[in-house]
Amino acid sequence: MPGTKHRLRKEYEHKLLPQLFYTDKDRFIYVCTNSKTILYEMIDDIFVNHPLKNPYTPEQFSAQLGRLDENLLLLKLTFPEPEIEGECYCSYLFFDPEFKKPRYYCMEKEKKGDDPVICAWTPELKHIRYKKCKTSDEMRECMLLYLRDENK
Repeated sequence: MPGTKHRLRKEYEHKLLPQLFYTDKDRFIYVCTNSKTILYEMIDDIFVNHPLKNPYTPEQFSAQLGRLDENLLLLKLTFPEPEIEGECYCSYLFFDPEFKKPRYYCMEKEKKGDDPVICAWTPELKHIRYKKCKTSDEMRECMLLYLRDENK
């Protein structure tokens, strides 16, 4: 059973962030890319209500926005190094300019081996586990899954 620190981190990575993204995409992206510390502040707010001190620092979180082509944008969220299975290395949020087909992917630590597993959160907040992936290929693999899912 994961300790409080891990439970709070999973709540942040697996509930709060996907829910905020799908609930108010435009605002979420704006805030993440215009505040260097917002990702840290959000997890720090979760720790405030618990006796455990937040073990993370603002420097361990980042958000990078990029345009892959005229109809596809990407927001990459980076987190502290995961310690246990299910914690995320990073998340890739793909979307078109009108937010018609947003998708939230995450690279999760596996119990065994060095390679993370690609998972996703749907707009209904359903968790989908896809496959293991080399870290050097993670963005490309997530993009291929997005393009496959987009064309369904």
